[in-house]
Amino acid sequence: PLVRRLFEEYATGKYTINELMTFAKTIGLRNHHGKQQPVYKSQMHKMLQNPFYFGEMEVKGRRMPHVYEPIISKDLFD
Repeated sequence: PLVRRLFEEYATGKYTINELMTFAKTIGLRNHHGKQQPVYKSQMHKMLQNPFYFGEMEVKGRRMPHVYEPIISKDLFD
């Protein structure tokens, strides 16, 4: 739910990456190391460009569907 909310807020066009990082911190989104560490700027960029969240993964430079339930829609990602 936190990742979906982050994408929804980003899609509004109202946030810079730095503001989005602050927003992520306020909703409780943490980096993959946990321990209350916020999402780093580079991680934010990677997250927002990662097709995995809408149901695709990259394998050897090709996008392929994965078997997990998508977190967001392709429209929201775009």
